[in-house]
Amino acid sequence: AGAGGAAERSRPKGMLVVDSFLPGTQSEELLRPGDVLLQVGGEACLVFAALEGHLDSHVGKEVPLRISRAGTEMEVSMTVVDLHGLIPHDFAECAGGVFHQLSYHTCKRFHIPVQDRGVFVVQSGFGFGLELPYHAVVAAVAGR
Repeated sequence: AGAGGAAERSRPKGMLVVDSFLPGTQSEELLRPGDVLLQVGGEACLVFAALEGHLDSHVGKEVPLRISRAGTEMEVSMTVVDLHGLIPHDFAECAGGVFHQLSYHTCKRFHIPVQDRGVFVVQSGFGFGLELPYHAVVAAVAGR
């Protein structure tokens, strides 16, 4: 192994590519799977840790992105959303059932817009029995 072996191994070897996004968000409107991230806030961004750090320090603010879509470079600007605010921090128990707001992780997995995320049935309990299966999503009650 040459003297530059360790430095060569630690250098980033690729680019960040959009794979997926949260349904119903600004990223869904502006980005497409396969977009290649070139710059964030005017700085080259080759590793996810750098992207995460930049976004975490700009929550609630506009961040300019330079991307390449099918070989064409373009600029987009997005407002950074606090994902911690989309994590349920409380739950309700009723008649042996356990309920909480749907997490953004589950929204992403099942392609549910975060604005319409509803209530997740963790456990239906004896009061709801077979009428309300566990792992269901309650989108409305009595039409509301």
